[in-house]
Amino acid sequence: RAWDGSSGAEGDIVDVSVNGGTTAFSAQEETAAVAIVATNSAPVFDTLGGASFGAGAEDAALSGSIADLLENASDADAGAGLGIAVTGVDDANGTWEYSLDGATWATLDGSDGAARLLDLESEIRFTPDADFNGTATISYRAWDRTTGLAGDAVDVTSNGGVTAFSALTETATATITAVNDAPVLDAAETPALPDVTEDATAPAGVRIADILSTPVSAIASTAAPSASVIAPSIRM
Repeated sequence: RAWDGSSGAEGDIVDVSVNGGTTAFSAQEETAAVAIVATNSAPVFDTLGGASFGAGAEDAALSGSIADLLENASDADAGAGLGIAVTGVDDANGTWEYSLDGATWATLDGSDGAARLLDLESEIRFTPDADFNGTATISYRAWDRTTGLAGDAVDVTSNGGVTAFSALTETATATITAVNDAPVLDAAETPALPDVTEDATAPAGVRIADILSTPVSAIASTAAPSASVIAPSIRM
């Protein structure tokens, strides 16, 4: 109701059941509506440190699921889609790649200034360098897909709040396990045995280690022949 200030004071609680006429209150009532305008809520990581890109053997590409990278992510907005914005990769011992269609692959990298957007339909893989075993990591923010498209490189330095990107960054680890590598003979080398005099009854022997030292190599240092194998000698 309208109030003309002729009775009561600002802040008072008064009875306005008597109104109109000579009262301080209008006979009519008005209703005002307040519109609540929706805003975007950035996705969040509920916990950090639990993401894994999986494990695979050396000398083979390791593929991971983007959905698995987002297991600990959520979004308060109903029906929100999720993806990732890649902010960094450890490519010291291999190559990270992504594909939007499962057929064409491109090198994957990223930073907060140019993060690569990937949705749940995108594919991602890590190809280790030959004979590498160990770990490699990929870092990313959750992306709610309200801005940008999969494959875009975008600036995510503004994040959290009402943006499309999580305030926190998650890191997932790819684990490459070692496998045995067979030794390799160098066909260009010709190991030579010492001459033996005819009718010699006890010629000098030659160490197997000396025979193997030039034409044989082991691909991985952990696969080098042990002393118990190469130490004995042979003679004719």
